[in-house]
Parts: sequence; C-alpha cells; structure tokens
Amino acid sequence: MHDIQRFPAGALVLLAAGLFVASTSEFLPVALLSTIAEDLGVGVGAVGQLVTVFAISLVVFSIPLASATRFLPPKLVLLGSMAGIACSAILSGSAPDFTVLLIARVIGGAMHALCAATTVAMMSSIVRKEHMGRAVAITTAGGTLTFILGIPGSAALGDLLGWRAAFLLSAASLLAVAAVLARLLPAIGPSVDGDSRPAAPSSRVGWTWWLRDPELQVLFAVSLLAVTSMAGHFALYTYVNPWMTRALGIADHSLPIVLFIFGAASGLGLLIATPLADLAPRRVFVACAALVGVAVGALAMVPASTVVVVLAIAVWGFAQGGIPGILQAKLMRTASPRNRHLAGALQAMGGNVGVALGSVVGALVAGWQGIAALPWLLVSCYVAILLVVVVDGATSARRGPAAESPG
Repeated sequence: MHDIQRFPAGALVLLAAGLFVASTSEFLPVALLSTIAEDLGVGVGAVGQLVTVFAISLVVFSIPLASATRFLPPKLVLLGSMAGIACSAILSGSAPDFTVLLIARVIGGAMHALCAATTVAMMSSIVRKEHMGRAVAITTAGGTLTFILGIPGSAALGDLLGWRAAFLLSAASLLAVAAVLARLLPAIGPSVDGDSRPAAPSSRVGWTWWLRDPELQVLFAVSLLAVTSMAGHFALYTYVNPWMTRALGIADHSLPIVLFIFGAASGLGLLIATPLADLAPRRVFVACAALVGVAVGALAMVPASTVVVVLAIAVWGFAQGGIPGILQAKLMRTASPRNRHLAGALQAMGGNVGVALGSVVGALVAGWQGIAALPWLLVSCYVAILLVVVVDGATSARRGPAAESPG
C-alpha cells in the first residue's frame, strides 16, 4: 500500500499524466472539427455532436461502471479503462463513416467515465483532507494540459497528417502512458481518513432524504454551478475553430498558436486560482467568472485586432482555467469520507453534462442566429452564475458563517 505519511506528489503526477492523455482523446473532435466534417461529408454541427455523444455516454456509464468495478484493484481498473479508451481511438481513426465514429465515441465515453471516476477515487484514498486542494491542483493539471498541449497539438497533427492519424497517435500515447503507470504507479489501498461508514438508515428514509442533508445540498449546488459554467464554455469552445476563423478572422495556420495561448493561460489560472481559493473561495470564484464574461464579451464586441484578440483569449483562458479546480476543491473539502465517492462522481458527471448541453445548445444557437451569437450564450451563463453566487453570498452573510455554500 502507498505510504501516505508524506504528500504523495509522485503518484498524483502519474495520475495527472493518465488524465492528460485520456482527456486529449475526449476532445480530439474539437481540434479536428472542420477536417472530420469535410472528409466524412457531414456538417460541422454534426461533428460537434461527437463531443455531446461522448459526454452523454460518460454520464450514463459513470455510476454503473464504478459500482461494477468497486471490488477490483483500482490500479487494474485504471489501466483497463485507458486501454479501452485507446481501442475507441483506434476505431475512431479507422471509421469508414460517421455512424462507426459515433459508436467509437460511445465506447470512449464509457471508458473515460471509468478512468475519471477511478482517478478521483485513487487520489482521495492517498491524500489527507487537509491536502485535498493541492492534490486537486496537481491531478486537474492533467486535464488542463489537454488545452495547453493536447488540443493545439492535435490540431497541428490533423493539419499535417490528417485527422485519422491524430486519433491513432492518441491511441498510441494512451497505451504508452498506461505502460508507464503499470510500471511506476504504486498499489493504492482504501481511504486514509477511515470514516467511510454510511449515514444512519433513519436519515435516508423516503426518496427526498437528500434534500434534508445540508452537506448534500451544498454538493448538488456546487455541481449545478459546474454544469452551468461548462455548458456556457462548451457552447462556444466546441465550435471555437470555425468561430475564430469566421468571426475573429484568425487564419487557419494560426489556430494552433491561439489555442496554445488559451491553454497556457488556463494552466496558469489553475495554478494561481486554486491555492488562492483555499483562502477565499467565493471571492476568487466570482473574480474568475466575471473575467470570463468580460473577456468573451470583448471578443464579441470589439472590432478584430490582433492585440485585443490575443489579450482577451489569454484572460478568458486564465479565468476559465481556474473555475473547474475551484469547484472541484470545494466539492472535495465539503464531502465527508462517506460522500467522497459521490462528490467525485458529481464532479465528473456535472462537467460532462455541461459539455453535452453546451455543444447541443451551441449547435442550435449557431444554426438559428449564426456562430457569432455563441459568445453571448457563454456570457449569459456566467451572468446567471454570478447572480446566484452573489445573492447566495449576501443571504449567507445574514445567516452567519456556518451558512457558507456554493462559491
């Protein structure tokens, strides 16, 4: 069993590496949207739904697969799920038509659900509660690197070698990282906090028992914020390739550079915002949400200018990069040991429900009002989030410190 007396930074970095290659596979269609649509003879909106199908599959299979594998060694489950994602990527890269590609994405979503749930469970089992914020920052960095290196790199590979080669190289990367994890990742045992006892049966009488549990109320409220923020973000980001070229006038060959700027800023936001949020979670969250709205609003309103575009995209990336880490840290700090598995599931499911909703609504809005309307959809989501968090903060202040909730 892994020694948890010291902070297990090495094991967390390995988990982050696995999350990076898995998340890059998840978002490959975002980087390759236009080339996939052209090659398979389908619309950009249809290809965007590959992200939706993946996310729906992840949400549907998260709890069933986690339940079915809960008695197996976590390391074995993690490696098996990564192999499953690699098989999905191989099927995607060799798909003869759009239908087979959709099926491959369903398989990939299910395997990613298992991978994400296992990663969170393993992280929670080797880290003490007082170190959870640092652990979340390290592990989440794997997902953030997807936007710094994974998506821009995949876009560049798609331009150079074609979208099929990008999927096949993704599969090779997954298998290579899985081999490293099999060699170096230590065996991980049960939760270190010990208190994994379920709540007393009397507290869970009736189907509305969870409405009476203050802890679960906060967990669900934070998850709803995650759904809304991810829906707004991916309503635009799913279609970021055509939006940047058509609405912002960015040349195709410059897209990987612009996406890299966004991803690098997101990583910086994660590294700075997550530690700050340990000190003042609500204030840091409100600041990040406001910056997202201002930056994206500026991109929509201000005439195209290289300086404005680069600056606004960097601010957008920085603020957006901090938000998932802040919310995940809030979930894990709030959850008692008996609810930590639920918090992990809500984190994975909430984000992907947001991805699915965002890509669907984004396609509908783009078809109705044009792709230039998508930034305003994102801004609207964040205005709603800010209103909820600010109003909740005001009412919590009147009730007293013990009433602290979402932000």
